[in-house]
Amino acid sequence: MNKGGGNIKQDRIFALLSYLWILCIVPLLLEKEDRFVLGHAKQGLVLFIAETIAFILKIFPFFSQHIWNMCLMIFTAVSLYGIFAALSGRPARIAIVSGLAEKIHI
Repeated sequence: MNKGGGNIKQDRIFALLSYLWILCIVPLLLEKEDRFVLGHAKQGLVLFIAETIAFILKIFPFFSQHIWNMCLMIFTAVSLYGIFAALSGRPARIAIVSGLAEKIHI
C-alpha cells in the first residue's frame, strides 16, 4: 500500500484531503507515487467533478432544490465513507466512482 519508507500518518492525511472538495488536487500533485494516496485522490477528483456538475445544474429550473439537496446528501455520505477508509488506512471501493477513478491516468 505504501510506497516504502513513507510516513503512514502523512499518507492517511493526504488520502483524507482527497475527499474535501477542491483539496483533492493537493494529493494529486504532491503524492503521485503513493498508490494508496493516489487511489483516494482519483476518487476524490471524480467526486469533485460530480459535485461541480451538480452545482452548475442547480441553476436550471428542472434541477430543483430537492434534487440538489439529495445530491448533496449523497456526496457527503460518499465522502465520509472515503474519509473513514482513508483514516483506517485501507482503500475505498465506491460504486461507480471507483470505476471512473481507475480510468484516470496521471
